[in-house]
Amino acid sequence: MAPVTLKMIGLGFDLNDNKENGAKLPGIFKVFGHVLFIGTYLVGPMDDFKRFEAFINGSLFDEGKGPDLKVGLKRMALGLLFLAISVPSISIFSTDTLFTDWYLELPLVLRIAYISAWGHFNLYRYMAVWCIAESSCIYMGYTYNGEDRWDGLRNFATRSFHTSLTVQGLIDTWNIRTSLWCSKHIYKRCKFLGNKRLSQLLTMLFLAVWHGVHVGYFVFFFQEFLYGMVMEKGASRNVLLQRLNRVFPRVVTVVLRWSFIKVFMSFTFVSFEVFYLNKILYVYGSVYFICPIVALIVIISNYQFAERKEE
Repeated sequence: MAPVTLKMIGLGFDLNDNKENGAKLPGIFKVFGHVLFIGTYLVGPMDDFKRFEAFINGSLFDEGKGPDLKVGLKRMALGLLFLAISVPSISIFSTDTLFTDWYLELPLVLRIAYISAWGHFNLYRYMAVWCIAESSCIYMGYTYNGEDRWDGLRNFATRSFHTSLTVQGLIDTWNIRTSLWCSKHIYKRCKFLGNKRLSQLLTMLFLAVWHGVHVGYFVFFFQEFLYGMVMEKGASRNVLLQRLNRVFPRVVTVVLRWSFIKVFMSFTFVSFEVFYLNKILYVYGSVYFICPIVALIVIISNYQFAERKEE
């Protein structure tokens, strides 16, 4: 039911922003119809009242257009595929295993590989429910985006998720509609602070509180903020990456970057899944806090490089 909270907050913000333009309060049945819309209220994708109103009054579609069953079936099939992969994979790469002696006795490289596989396949659960929920919206025509496009409520970019070579690129593929909602209603409202980093941090704080009070949520979103900041400069200005490109062939650096992204993703996801600080630190300690250490090394190396450049 968490999407309902964001829908109500978003509706309130939109009405307040448009009150000078004579915006009127919608009827109670329209509000209930929007927040409890069957395709979006349980797990998303996030929609806004403007789309819902256009949907019910018939102005969402171009003339002669209607729901595309073929596109909906493809999205449903993709969701079922993710579900079919995640169910057996979760039993193989289980969370409980991270706390066993068997796992601790593995070599460090294999422990890192296990966490990477564990996180990747656990995330397939979210992909599955998002794709299935989106497919129901496609069947109703709710995702129409103009010019025969049905991705108006796309919540997950499949190909980019599996091929991204940057942390920010990975973040941009995940829970897309909620990210857009936060950008519109939280991040942009913090512009008056005059500090981009602080606006980003407050947005992450909002997301943590929205998810719940477990400390794991706060650890998760702080790491997302930290790692996104580290990689923000991009490959062209990352000192360590430039040096790797000079030492290794491009194909090797691409594989290394892709592997690191998967490790970072799964390492961060531990805190989202485990919740409790003592357990989070236990798992992170099992791989010697590799991701925060790498992030700090990148930050320090880029900072020193910038200082030398200024001199």
